[in-house]
Amino acid sequence: MKNQITINYPINLNHKDVHIFNYVKNYTIEIPSIKKLKNVFVTNNGLVLKNGILNSKSGLNLRTNYDHSFYFEYWKTALEQNLVCKFGKSIPSIHLKEKTYLLIHSKWLNYSFWVTEYLQRLVRVEKDIGFDNLILLYPEEWDSIPYIQESLNAFQIEKYKIPSGHHLFIENLIFPETRTHTSAFIPEFIKLTKERLLIEGIKRIRNINKPKYIYISRGHDIRRKIINENELQTFLKEKGFCIIYFENLNFWEQIIYMNNAEIIIANHGAGLANILFMNSHKIVLEFLEKDFAHYANPFPHWKLAAAVNVKYAYQLCRSNETEDIPYTCLKKSNKTIRMDLVNRNIIVDLKKLEENLKLLMLINTK
Repeated sequence: MKNQITINYPINLNHKDVHIFNYVKNYTIEIPSIKKLKNVFVTNNGLVLKNGILNSKSGLNLRTNYDHSFYFEYWKTALEQNLVCKFGKSIPSIHLKEKTYLLIHSKWLNYSFWVTEYLQRLVRVEKDIGFDNLILLYPEEWDSIPYIQESLNAFQIEKYKIPSGHHLFIENLIFPETRTHTSAFIPEFIKLTKERLLIEGIKRIRNINKPKYIYISRGHDIRRKIINENELQTFLKEKGFCIIYFENLNFWEQIIYMNNAEIIIANHGAGLANILFMNSHKIVLEFLEKDFAHYANPFPHWKLAAAVNVKYAYQLCRSNETEDIPYTCLKKSNKTIRMDLVNRNIIVDLKKLEENLKLLMLINTK
């Protein structure tokens, strides 16, 4: 089943920027199912093959040219791994029989995908099927990622650790399909995930400062930084904003901070996936590198904000490399160029920010 999603323009839209948002203002989502599969091969990064065919719903962006399709590339690699595991000895594999296993991981992982995709799939299975007699498969590498371990502790399910580099032959698999694209969100499932995790966060975090206005800094990161970070922080502190660094917080603390905030300001990055935990009608302002915004940006945080009824604002920022390139349709975008643009360090125009803040504060009081 497919649904058409239409998003409201940003609350501070400049008429000169309408063309940036028009391309992605309307998009179609395909509602993923929870499948019960028999006798499948699963690669160590979660791609599923049955009878030599790659399941196109076992990884984001595998099904169309939107946001770069890798179907043939990954089908070929997964098929080779399958054949070598079946007939050779150079690649280790494990046969899992009799019991029923649950797969929620796929090839792409960062904090954003974990919150909006992996946990969403886990929550859906918990709600629709339950965890009785299910064993969650998880890669050994997850043991070293704190936010994964912290959030998984909220779910009462038996786990099976996949040794690094090993592939799997599985007799019985519960497989919640991935969503269609990285920047396509299903409001129903996003809200379900929010409700499930927010309950856990409230139980775990009680004594914590809960500022209304928050600036999420990337000052400790090595890329996608704000060049005038010190001036920006000084400016925002004078406006009553609390400066936080997500890397200094555990998973549940991030949830509680976001849920209690009225206005969030942040540079584009995976941490903005925490928009998911904001209350309806609150406000987020995202800094975006100007060329990146014009060059095939699918605006995932704008779409995510819409899915949880959060008001979205933006501010385009220049970098030392900004070239004012012409707007290019997403279908014609180049991944290498796009990643270069998104990772640029930017300069925030404080005068423009003050104008935006006046508007946001006014909207917030209504």
